[in-house]
Amino acid sequence: MSTDRRLLDTLRPWSGLFVLGLGTAVLASVFDGLTIVVLIPFLKQLFGTAGELDRVPTRLEHWVDAFLAPALSGKTATAAAVTLMLILIGALLLKNIMVYTTAQTSIRIQEGVVRDLRRRLFDHLLVVDLGFFQQTRVGQLLAAIISDADQVKTAVSAALAALIQNAAVIVVTLVIMWGISSRLTLLSLATMPLLLFGVQLLIRRLRRHSRDRAEERGHMTSVAVERLGAMKLIRAASTEEAEASDFAGLVDRYRKRVIRTQRYATM
Repeated sequence: MSTDRRLLDTLRPWSGLFVLGLGTAVLASVFDGLTIVVLIPFLKQLFGTAGELDRVPTRLEHWVDAFLAPALSGKTATAAAVTLMLILIGALLLKNIMVYTTAQTSIRIQEGVVRDLRRRLFDHLLVVDLGFFQQTRVGQLLAAIISDADQVKTAVSAALAALIQNAAVIVVTLVIMWGISSRLTLLSLATMPLLLFGVQLLIRRLRRHSRDRAEERGHMTSVAVERLGAMKLIRAASTEEAEASDFAGLVDRYRKRVIRTQRYATM
């Protein structure tokens, strides 16, 4: 079984909560788009004009007028502005409720996944062959149980949820853009292959640097555990300065790896 498949299997006990989180994330994106759509007629009712949009209505404005016609028909300009304001506030409130629910479900899933990973890893270490411990440093195992598990929970649950949520945001945004100008939307879509190609190159580098950073963190943890356990011997041999210099080199290399990794992640 591949690593990706095993990681996805950790979500199986939390599938119901994960689907709930995805649903609220999609709804949050829809309500976010609704606030943008309602803002156009609200400003027109409030100020009486919207520049060129007022003289040459776009396809989006026709959709909005048809959607809001039952709520605005027969009302004065002031009453229509109040109605639109209430709709806008309601959409914002619902969006924030969905965002809050998504965040809470994501936290529950992440902490549940990391708990399960740590238990499975520790249970496996209890029955693994003793020769494994002669070849693997204790610090690396500690880093895997404590730090690496935290990294996995973000990759498995938060990143996957963000993928679905961002897909919903893209769909809503494209619908709004298409309603404003179909030609500009097609022009924007034409640049996507170049963007995706550049992102793929960055992702490959990011994965490599992330693996190197994880290995460096495990090595640093192992050295710290071993040196702290042998502190009496270090003091007896009067090698404090040498050990301090070696550890300073380790933490400096780890710092550089983190900065390099974050550079690609930010890009």
